[in-house]
Amino acid sequence: MRKIHLLILFIINSAFCFSQNQDIAIKHFKNKEFLKAAIEFEKLIPIGEYKFGVNSDKVIDYNYLAARSYQESNKLRKAIFFYTQTLQIIEKESKFDSKKSVFHQTIVFYMEALLAYSHEMYLSEEFYNLEQSLIRANNLYIKYNSIKIGKFNAFDKGIELGISKAYALLWGKTGNVIKYKGFTDRTLKLAKEYYGYNSIGYLIELNNSAKAYYDLYLFEESLIFCNELIELYDNNKHDNTILFIANLITKSGNLNKLKRYEEAIETSQNALSLFEKLPQRNRLPD
Repeated sequence: MRKIHLLILFIINSAFCFSQNQDIAIKHFKNKEFLKAAIEFEKLIPIGEYKFGVNSDKVIDYNYLAARSYQESNKLRKAIFFYTQTLQIIEKESKFDSKKSVFHQTIVFYMEALLAYSHEMYLSEEFYNLEQSLIRANNLYIKYNSIKIGKFNAFDKGIELGISKAYALLWGKTGNVIKYKGFTDRTLKLAKEYYGYNSIGYLIELNNSAKAYYDLYLFEESLIFCNELIELYDNNKHDNTILFIANLITKSGNLNKLKRYEEAIETSQNALSLFEKLPQRNRLPD
């Protein structure tokens, strides 16, 4: 009898502690104390696995909430780990419908975390981790792009554009010439589709393409991008002088490499003249 009595007490206390831990985690989350919430939700995962089963709805929820909390705390590596766990259980148990809301939020926020983490890895020059993150992001895009969230696909063309642009930056930094050129061309094509031909977004990618082709010693081709940007900029009366100056500098570099020295000097002088007219606060980033 004493053993049964102790077992009942253990179950009651376990249930109470479980409920209490859950309340603490939720309270931290609602108060926007996200790192505290993340730690508490992470603690709940093994408890949930023991009480409800390793692939239970509760465990899915705790993994997702741990991921969201870590993401809000800018702990992206941890967030990615728990989004991966969440998605693996949903896929394994085919809970796409029964956990539709969590599933939809997981793939959207998972993609955000992967792209943000990729940016971090690029800045810190951790190129292996950057490539692995982009592989995950690309696979996620391919696998779930057609999933409808409301009336729209889970991911729009902007996500595909972002992944392509990140790959171009990666291969440019690591010296893979063929992939650098390939992803630069793909990014420009996607930017034209996503932003529109006359948009500032497309002009930014034209400028990036011009610089990429210059880096690849393709000076004639780079010059074509430069001239296209100038024409679109003038025709649409865009107001982004910094972008225009950057393009003129790239154009001058191309002309110099092509031994068109007089044109190169004139283009550089135009860039300098525009720069000198800028307000002081716009000349350098904060």
